[in-house]
Amino acid sequence: MRLWHEPGRTSAEGQWRGSAEHVPSGQRRYFATFEALAHFLWQTMDEARPADGPGPGAS
Repeated sequence: MRLWHEPGRTSAEGQWRGSAEHVPSGQRRYFATFEALAHFLWQTMDEARPADGPGPGAS
């Protein structure tokens, strides 16, 4: 995951951007909102979860 700030004409106009890579598949996504980043992370975690449950140590 990478985060960076893209400056605007004023400090208030700047925007945070980000990218994340799913290492096993090589899939990379770019984001302009935290919500989009969170959606990608939840999606990739759901794909990685075993079909029979969360695994050892989960409560």
